[in-house]
Amino acid sequence: MYHSSEVFHSFSKVIVLREGHLFFFGTVEQLSSQLNKFGHGCPSEYNLADHVMFLLMTQQETKIATLEGSLRLEYESNGTPAKGEAPAERAEDEDLGTAAGFCTQLLALSRREASSVWRDKPGLIASVLIPLILNLFFAFIFFQVGDTSQDNYDSQSHFGAIAQVAISGMFGAAQPLLLRFPLDRGIFLREYSTCTYGALPYSLSKSMVELPQSLLNSIIIWGSCHIIMGLHGNFIDYVLIFWITGMAASSVALLVGSIAANAEVANQAAPAIFVPQLLFAGFFIKIDNVPVFLRWVQYICALKYGMNLFLLNEFGEDARKDWPAEDQMMAERFITTNEVEPGHRWLYVAILIAIVIVVRAISLFVLAKRASSFF
Repeated sequence: MYHSSEVFHSFSKVIVLREGHLFFFGTVEQLSSQLNKFGHGCPSEYNLADHVMFLLMTQQETKIATLEGSLRLEYESNGTPAKGEAPAERAEDEDLGTAAGFCTQLLALSRREASSVWRDKPGLIASVLIPLILNLFFAFIFFQVGDTSQDNYDSQSHFGAIAQVAISGMFGAAQPLLLRFPLDRGIFLREYSTCTYGALPYSLSKSMVELPQSLLNSIIIWGSCHIIMGLHGNFIDYVLIFWITGMAASSVALLVGSIAANAEVANQAAPAIFVPQLLFAGFFIKIDNVPVFLRWVQYICALKYGMNLFLLNEFGEDARKDWPAEDQMMAERFITTNEVEPGHRWLYVAILIAIVIVVRAISLFVLAKRASSFF
């Protein structure tokens, strides 16, 4: 423990533990005044934190027990907790072995996760600027590629523009989640072992902070390229499809990261996540050209369902109704050769949502299992 006097006096609350039991809970000022009140005041030339540690290590057991009882009575006589104090903090004085409630855990963990994101200013700025710059770059490479009135219009390039945004979005959503648990493993295992919180609130808090971040990322990406590329699909549909597809891809990455023994293993497992997604989403080979005995793999690839929805949004009947007849036929061919059923739009959405829920539930189970078997 680092007992810097300046840092110690900046604490809003102090918890002193003795042999696993609560010795004191309150403000720094209360600690100082109550120790002084019961005959163990901190000398003016001493650091209060060091004084308390020295007191607990050197005083006789009977004196420490008496002081602990006096501090407990003093705390109880002060009435209700201070404004903003969590109920669980007071409950610990009465029953240290009782963990905080689920909602308290979830709220505290969500606040911690959000604070961690907010404090990392360079990372926060990069999470906005990098997708913006990268997709503006893509947008100008595919400048007005969706304008069917141009003499040099090419349907394959039109499809390629959407594919490029989808691929970069998948990598951007999945890569951070791949390393999230391997990097947080030590903190999670230590705090889980002391019943500070459960695996479910821990996992949900990560998702609650991730959801608005990924939605903002989707808005930034499609806001930077939709008009410049000259796409026809509905902008809001693009954002929502991209959002849920990214969440599905990141869920698989989270599962792999939860299973992996460390960050290096998680990184080495990345191809197992990304390569099948690319091969079965229709970028490099049409689904009807894939051997029949391997086509089933497409049904567990989130990017495939995302691309199905992108194709319906950009090349569906509503989007292509004003196109030249030849281009309408080409758009229809994109849809049929990728085995996309226009009537299954909501089925594809449901499957993506199911992938998010089921895969994250499996990740939660793996986290809890690893933590319980570790100790």
